[in-house]
This record gives sequence, structure tokens and C-alpha cells, in this order.
Amino acid sequence: MIVGRCASVWHNRRFVRPHLRMSAAIRPLLVLALLNVAHAASPAVRVSGAWVRAVPGADVAAAYFVLYNTGPAAVSLRAVRSPLAGSVSVHETRQVNGQSQMRPGAAVPIAPGARVAFAPEGLHVMLSQLHVPLAVGLRVPLILEFSDGQTVELAAPVRPPDAR
Repeated sequence: MIVGRCASVWHNRRFVRPHLRMSAAIRPLLVLALLNVAHAASPAVRVSGAWVRAVPGADVAAAYFVLYNTGPAAVSLRAVRSPLAGSVSVHETRQVNGQSQMRPGAAVPIAPGARVAFAPEGLHVMLSQLHVPLAVGLRVPLILEFSDGQTVELAAPVRPPDAR
């Protein structure tokens, strides 16, 4: 019997649909593919506690958050973007000989199961050449890009200059 493009055949008293049979060689490949899709769907890095410090009258601001690597492999924060800033970069503030120094940073590694805090007087994201003045309560969109290809988008609320 032929219906459309599907041919059903009687073989030794069994009704067989050839297009529904899966060879033993293909089953393991299908299982692996499904596992890879499930792994790709679960993000390895979580972000929490994001906020931005407002600096009245300035065209710069700093963003803070905590990164958690919940995956089995190390990853690195490669880049950060924001549509509200002309330039976005990771910086680190350190005390050197009693003076506070800020330096641009490179990729930030995060070991499996580790957390990395971006906080005042430490690692932070510098937002420069702001396109709009930041007012307390505004939410600043941030896009974080990681070495494993993962991208995390979030909106960090703006807090007053004295926030910690």
C-alpha cells in the first residue's frame, strides 16, 4: 500500500514502515546530538547582583556583578558591550604603595565551580562615552561574551554614587 510518500510493507506478518526504522548505528549518534543540544541550552555562567554606579555629570560609569561558573570547564569573560556606551572595557582597581590605581584588564578567567566578583575597589566594567545621562533607577543593558561562545544579556539598575 502506498500513501503519499510513505510506503508501508508487510514482511513476514509484520507491518513495517521503512522511514520509521532507525539503524543501530544511528541511535548513539542521535543520543549524543540530543545531549549536546541539552548541554548547549544550559548556560555555564550565571550572573547575579548586577548594578551600575551613577556619576552625576560624567560620561563614564562602572558596572558590578558576580559571575558563577556552573559548568565543568574553565571559561573567560572575553568582552562586554552596551548599547548605551561608546566604549566598554574591564578594569581593575588596585592599591599600590597606598595609592589607588586603575588598569584596563584582559579576559577574566573563571574556573569550574568558581565565582568572580566585580565590585567597587576591584574588578569592574567601565562604561565610557555614555550616550545618555544615567539616572538612578534606569536599567543599563549589558551583553557579556564568554570564551565558550555563551552570551549573557542583562539589565543592571543604576544606583546612587554612594552605593556599595
